[in-house]
Amino acid sequence: MAATGFLVHGICAKDSTTALYALGQAFPQFLGSTPPVMCNLAGQSFTAPNTFSQTVSCHDLTGAPQYLFVHPISLPMCDPLLAGVTLSDIFSTPPTIDVSAAWMLGFALPMTLYLAAWGFGVVVNMFKSHH
Repeated sequence: MAATGFLVHGICAKDSTTALYALGQAFPQFLGSTPPVMCNLAGQSFTAPNTFSQTVSCHDLTGAPQYLFVHPISLPMCDPLLAGVTLSDIFSTPPTIDVSAAWMLGFALPMTLYLAAWGFGVVVNMFKSHH
């Protein structure tokens, strides 16, 4: 399994587009500074294999711009196929249908192959010269 997703706010985003969308969900953001400031996401981009760049525009409550900053975000990689899998999921009792399917593969298939090989051997030995 390869780590092809990005871990954003505890959720494994499957690709960069989904990660960008998840990163944008944190805005607008209200910062309790003095004076109070409201920050919005002005833009974001995917810049490296697991690095994103966000441009954030902040203004006071009257709408006057306070500051604009760009900061990189490095996200850890994750595997979307294993997202949400816990140890209790791995060690839980399998459903009956899965157990019966495993039994069929583990017992019936080798037994069928053995009987087919035995039957082939009987047919081949029937044509030997000593019979």
